[in-house]
Amino acid sequence: VSPYSHLWDNGGDAVTELKRVVELRKIALRDFTEKKIRVNTPMANIEEVLVPIYMFHRYQTESAVKVLGGADYNFALRGDGQVIYEPVAAVKQREAFNALMQTLTPEFLAVPDHILKMIPPRAFRYQPNPRETFKRHTGLAFDPLAPAEASAGMTLRLMLNPERGARLVSQKVLKADLPTLAEISSIMVQKLWKKPEMFKNNSYYAQIDRMVAMQFLDQLMKLANNKEAAMEVRANAYGAIDDIQDWLTNNTVDGAGFARLTLLKIRQFEENPDATISASPLNAPEGAPIEPGYEWLDVDCEWN
Repeated sequence: VSPYSHLWDNGGDAVTELKRVVELRKIALRDFTEKKIRVNTPMANIEEVLVPIYMFHRYQTESAVKVLGGADYNFALRGDGQVIYEPVAAVKQREAFNALMQTLTPEFLAVPDHILKMIPPRAFRYQPNPRETFKRHTGLAFDPLAPAEASAGMTLRLMLNPERGARLVSQKVLKADLPTLAEISSIMVQKLWKKPEMFKNNSYYAQIDRMVAMQFLDQLMKLANNKEAAMEVRANAYGAIDDIQDWLTNNTVDGAGFARLTLLKIRQFEENPDATISASPLNAPEGAPIEPGYEWLDVDCEWN
């Protein structure tokens, strides 16, 4: 809930720091060369160096997303004069949303061409540590879409967290100018789906756009079918799915295969939500610092 409590972020303002981290990451990827590994090291091993640079934004993203539907609060006592519960200002929440949306663009997610050309299949006896490399759909070859899928999936899961959704639904009760889940989901549909250019070609950017759009739809379906989520949250998710379906039905787009797959998936979901098959996105390689954070507070924790 609090935008000020996160283990692995930096800076005094989570959103401002995310913007700075994004720029630093851009420079690091631009300057990424084979000199990042020792001479006579297999070139495929450079992927282990790429992972923390490509995912450099991951912890700051986790921090910035707390601004969305977040609040400043204290464990106040009667009469102590502390702020009890104050939602984050509307302008700051919308700034956070816009910053997060930038991490879902193909310009951000694409692996630079000069890096893609550096990574061959793994040499014999130089198998990767699966905890330090990207999962892939391409077998032995490096998957150009895998890093984008891992990063986008992480961000979408954070943004469409059911508890965050419930706070977005209810926070307007406290202040009329605060963003709502309906506003957020409508903008996401507009920016991630209603873009005819992503249907028109098979370019790298278009493939990333389609992948992100489908992941967004999958997250909406999971949210709509989440029996534990608030009713208003589920209703908003269903509304966003209907918006996508209506737009695809009423607009003639190229790339009919992708549109057909999407409409088929939505029809299957409407007929039997529990049986709809949504592929789990490739998760980002593990990378959290050693400190376990607050997992020990979880009621399901089974540490010995």
